[in-house]
Amino acid sequence: MTIDPMSELVWFAQPGTSRGDYLDAALEMFGRVFPSDSLGWIHLDAVTRDVEAVGTPAEVAGASSPGVKLFAVIPDHPMVLSYLNAGAGGAPRRMSDLVSLTDLKRTRAYAEMLHPLGGECQFTILTERKAFGLSAWMFNRRVHDFADDDVYLAGRLQPFLALIDRTWPLDTHALDPGEGLTRREVEVLGLAAQGLTVAAIGFRLGISPFTVSKHLEHTYRKLHCGDRLVAVDRARRLGLIAAL
Repeated sequence: MTIDPMSELVWFAQPGTSRGDYLDAALEMFGRVFPSDSLGWIHLDAVTRDVEAVGTPAEVAGASSPGVKLFAVIPDHPMVLSYLNAGAGGAPRRMSDLVSLTDLKRTRAYAEMLHPLGGECQFTILTERKAFGLSAWMFNRRVHDFADDDVYLAGRLQPFLALIDRTWPLDTHALDPGEGLTRREVEVLGLAAQGLTVAAIGFRLGISPFTVSKHLEHTYRKLHCGDRLVAVDRARRLGLIAAL
């Protein structure tokens, strides 16, 4: 089946869609359009040093993710430096357009962030750049660099992605500041508590099994657990889902 990324992005941004749901759906779509060993969306605020990230595999996001280390390696990160250079523009780019792999492997950014992500070949789409921060989609491969066609398609998608990023202010998708679960994550966990499979939850909510799995991964991380049974129990104790 031919993938039409622009149509999918427009569909994801329908009124009533939460920012968290959009990011999860976009992750799934980008995984098909730009196959990668890891990929994700990241927002950096250099003033508050806050990092918001979603990605796959789960290690891309969260407090221990390599992305959280980005502030420490910015002075040595060719991709970030290229975007912070006002004269460089904001077009999508590959790491290989900026530096050789040999030189990249000499950097602290490679050792502490890119290599753990499988980022020997990295490709990024900037969606917002401010004086003290940026937002971007990042795609990483250990081998087989991204093609010129990928860069061209990313350039066509970039205006849509930038517009969508501006549609949802940061953190508006959180249900509760203490737990940080989105409404969709609570909905998915509630159906999981009823014994529905990932496929059945996806069918009920009209989303893919991949997106359901991502919601569950995020829920486990936020509730500090590693499986469905513990997550359901903790959510019930917190009053996030109804007890049976």
